[in-house]
Order: sequence, then structure tokens, then C-alpha cells
Amino acid sequence: MATNIITLHGAMVVNQTHTAQLADVSVMTIRNWTKQGKLHPHIEGGTKLYDLDELVPLIRPRNPHTDRAI
Repeated sequence: MATNIITLHGAMVVNQTHTAQLADVSVMTIRNWTKQGKLHPHIEGGTKLYDLDELVPLIRPRNPHTDRAI
């Protein structure tokens, strides 16, 4: 079974596309958060890998009964 989560120096990291999927935002939002200094990707072999611990504070909780963020 393949996984999209990679362990890098003890941190769990994913690529830009999977980061966007986990946060339920667009890849452009991930790029903007990176430019704003909210996320700090590690670059491995030309791929930006984002630490999931940095992502958690940026994710807005969702009401499971609606499609809107709380």
C-alpha cells in the first residue's frame, strides 16, 4: 500500500498537491501561504514538501452538516 506521507527528519511531510487536499484549499492558496511565510516547505529533489504540523493551525474547522467553514 503506497502512502503520500513522507517522514523527513522526524516530521510528516507531503507534497504541494496533497497539502492542498488535506487543507481543503487550492494549490494556489498553498503557494500564497508559502509566499506569506505561513508555510515553509523543504525542497527534496525539486519537490516542495510541507510539514503537516505547520499546516494544522491554518486549517479552518468545518461543520460536518454543511459545506461551509465555521
